[in-house]
Amino acid sequence: MRLAMMPKKSSHKITSSGLVRADHKTDPLFTLLMGFVAYLAGGTLVGLLAAFFKFDVSGSFYDSAYPSDDFIILFVGAAIGGILLLLLFKIFTITTLIKTIVLSTLGIGCLFVIYFIEILWLFASGFFIFHLAFLICFVLANAVYGAFIGPIFIGARSIGFSALVCGLTAIPFGLLSWQTSGLVLAGINLAAMVLVASLGATTGLSIGLYRLLKTKEE
Repeated sequence: MRLAMMPKKSSHKITSSGLVRADHKTDPLFTLLMGFVAYLAGGTLVGLLAAFFKFDVSGSFYDSAYPSDDFIILFVGAAIGGILLLLLFKIFTITTLIKTIVLSTLGIGCLFVIYFIEILWLFASGFFIFHLAFLICFVLANAVYGAFIGPIFIGARSIGFSALVCGLTAIPFGLLSWQTSGLVLAGINLAAMVLVASLGATTGLSIGLYRLLKTKEE
């Protein structure tokens, strides 16, 4: 009887590989929060520095809804967010650091290709089609980024799973980014911050959900 009445230990366990073992349903939400905070912190830090030093590297490539500082916020902020996530999951090594920086850069590069296509659609389509394209591109951007970054934390076999989860859960963030487009706070474009935070949140969720499913299989 005493054993039955003893309080249960916390179910958040870190394995030797640094992955959170999901022993109850709140773990995916916990890892989603970890990703959201890490990438929001990275994006905010870079955004404030970019606004302070008034970096301008984009020329006339982007329209007014995406100021030039967004390039720095996305490329550097996402990389810093990924590094912070490595630290939170306790899998920070030189190998994972290099992988995160390289794959994050590739993922953001694909993101800009996707948004360039969206801009082309702007000139060929009406208002509704453009914003529908914006949401589709936002979802694709998260799916591609998740496919690049997720496997660093949960293995190469998770590429398809990470892409699917990140893409689907990016929809509410896409709607929020749409609503904040053109809004600026402390010199930072809020739409860009929503995008950076969404990359961390959706990737974090895919990590936790994948671990939860794998733990149930075991």
